[in-house]
Amino acid sequence: MIRFDGILFNERNSRLIMAELTRHDPAHSQLSHCQVARRVSRFSFMSALAKLNGLAFFPRVAEYCEGSLHAACDTRVMTRERFVPLCCDGHGTLIVAIVNPWSLQPQAHLATRFPQFEIVRIVTLASEISRAIVSGAVRRGASVWRGEFPS
Repeated sequence: MIRFDGILFNERNSRLIMAELTRHDPAHSQLSHCQVARRVSRFSFMSALAKLNGLAFFPRVAEYCEGSLHAACDTRVMTRERFVPLCCDGHGTLIVAIVNPWSLQPQAHLATRFPQFEIVRIVTLASEISRAIVSGAVRRGASVWRGEFPS
């Protein structure tokens, strides 16, 4: 089984990932599952995950996180499940960045908080999810501090 970026993929998904990585670069066919984390770039790996699931891969998304969406979610759940709502398009679509496309938890969590939106998932790096969560928490914390201490 492949372990990558803190996620352990089951045997079936590991085989699918290896097949996609090999399609991208035939040299990857020589790798064992244990070697993937050391030999495959995060960009190539996450791009393969996205492609396998029919999703887009965006390596940089933290700057696009809308604070109001972030504030409506539980930071602990977003951190544990590695997802963050990014933005709404104005036509009833909520764009959500995820790390593991096979996890159903992000959609379940967001469906209860944003029932009026269709959820569209994109794949990104775990580091981008962390950056988005931290920046959202800092923005929310800053507004709390401004409320407590007059300028």
